[in-house]
Amino acid sequence: MDVGQDDEQRNELRQFADRSYTQRRAKANTEANAYVYEMAAQLQKRRDLFDTTTFSPKDVERYGPSDLGRHVLMARRMLEAGVTFVKVTSYGWDTHGDNFNAHLSLVPKFDRAFAAVIEDLHERGMLEHTLVIAMSEFGRTPRINGHLGRDHWPEAWSLAMAGCGLKHGVVAGKTNAWVLG
Repeated sequence: MDVGQDDEQRNELRQFADRSYTQRRAKANTEANAYVYEMAAQLQKRRDLFDTTTFSPKDVERYGPSDLGRHVLMARRMLEAGVTFVKVTSYGWDTHGDNFNAHLSLVPKFDRAFAAVIEDLHERGMLEHTLVIAMSEFGRTPRINGHLGRDHWPEAWSLAMAGCGLKHGVVAGKTNAWVLG
């Protein structure tokens, strides 16, 4: 049995189970659930989008050879193909210890990939209708802890956005020495 046939049979089984499930649930919830499966099925038809071996060496160099660089490059490819929402996750930023050495590796990887995707979306005329957001789950304390790290600081964190007609260079809000939580 080939992969496509196997997927079809799994989907038929899911649809059978869904019929029973939907009879006892709100229509909006079941439609949202079905939509997620349909989008996944559409993405499976475009497996070429996920083939990193087809990236041009020039793009790999520009975005960087890191996982983050490859994932942001793949996100660009998905946006070019018409995907309307793409999320890229980057791990390893929880620097409660050895913050400064960790950032020597992390920050250049992020800067390289982020700058490349902004530049590419702009050059392709896509940035005006694409919102790019870079944010974290927490800010970091301005104080260095005993492990040469920085702890969580939910009172303030940075967020960078580009695209969708946003005014360039705007800084909104600020922290100070008294907002330490």
